[in-house]
Amino acid sequence: MQQQRQVKGLSLYFGLFFLVSAGVSLSQVWIRQKIAEVGANLQSLERSLETVDQKNRYLDAKIAAVHHPEHLKRRIAAAFAPPEKYQIIWVTERAEPSVIASAARDPFKVSLDLSMLESWDTAN
Repeated sequence: MQQQRQVKGLSLYFGLFFLVSAGVSLSQVWIRQKIAEVGANLQSLERSLETVDQKNRYLDAKIAAVHHPEHLKRRIAAAFAPPEKYQIIWVTERAEPSVIASAARDPFKVSLDLSMLESWDTAN
């Protein structure tokens, strides 16, 4: 009887040990799988970030080129000249008021600067 009790207790301990070790093993596999998923998501986000950074650098370069003084001089050279004697110059606003108002309210929501808008182009 005593021996049967010891065998039952020992088998109970082995059973519990087996269940705990199986649980730990399965949780370790699950954790490694989650780590792999997070790594894949992180890699995808890094690629997206690199794409957005490239687009941002391209737009920064384009804006810098448009704001460069030499570019601005070339754009207005044909349209502007020193006024002649007794010349009257009429200046009309050619941009849409909604665009100007939205840029004045929040300049960072406008896709590009107002100098990039087609309606402000003096070559037309």
